[in-house]
Amino acid sequence: MKNVKYVYNEHTLQYEEHKLSRKDKLSRSIYFTSAVLLTAVILFVVAYQYFPTPKERVMEEDKKRAEFYLAQLQDEFALLTEKIEALHEKDNQINRMILGVKPIDDGLWNGGIGGHDKYKMLENYKETGKLIKENLKKVDALKIKIEIQKKSLDSLYRVAVIKEKN
Repeated sequence: MKNVKYVYNEHTLQYEEHKLSRKDKLSRSIYFTSAVLLTAVILFVVAYQYFPTPKERVMEEDKKRAEFYLAQLQDEFALLTEKIEALHEKDNQINRMILGVKPIDDGLWNGGIGGHDKYKMLENYKETGKLIKENLKKVDALKIKIEIQKKSLDSLYRVAVIKEKN
């Protein structure tokens, strides 16, 4: 049965059926729709804040895995740096002393790369950018030290060959 509302009319002294105007119907529907939409948005935001999507979970796992491997790379860089430093010390103390050649200047050996920051674009990555940037800088430093050591050993070889001929 239809739920009908009645209103007392003081002019006719009778109860009359109350009908909503179009304006009232429109305002009620707008209020109801806005309340539903606001509730949906709030629930959506709360749900995505505390319950990540499967894609976000996979990305989080990938990020953790990448950070783990980057940390391992840092350990390997430290080990390689120790080895190249030991090779440099051996070169300076033994080989050059035996052949009578000046040791490699520490300023040249520990010299950096001048100019601009070529890994500045990695600063855009909030989480892993700093780690990647540090590792790439270490790779560049190792490349330079290896190249310097290679040239040093080549020059020592040439000096040894010349001394052997004499």
